[in-house]
Amino acid sequence: MDWLAKQAVRAQAQANKLPSPCVSVCEMSLSGGLCRGCLRTLDEIEAWATLGDADKRVVWARIEARALHIRACSVHTSFSTWTVHPASPNFPLQPKEPLVLEGCTTW
Repeated sequence: MDWLAKQAVRAQAQANKLPSPCVSVCEMSLSGGLCRGCLRTLDEIEAWATLGDADKRVVWARIEARALHIRACSVHTSFSTWTVHPASPNFPLQPKEPLVLEGCTTW
């Protein structure tokens, strides 16, 4: 997931025409609610084509946070047990919306 976090940083730095996070590994974690390839929720995937650059940047920021969280927690839990709880599932997204990835205990 390090490569995805790095891609997220690069994408967020672009002024416009942010690339899609899709990496053609489309497999949803049924229990976690995230695509295993791009770490987006179904709502984020569905809305991508209609989002403006600011909202796409927010999605990329979420992907970066998820990828870093997965890296930090990967020793302690499996990806399939995580659950995503966005503060607001509706778009447009707000940059400071908290996102909680449960199921990972760091120590």
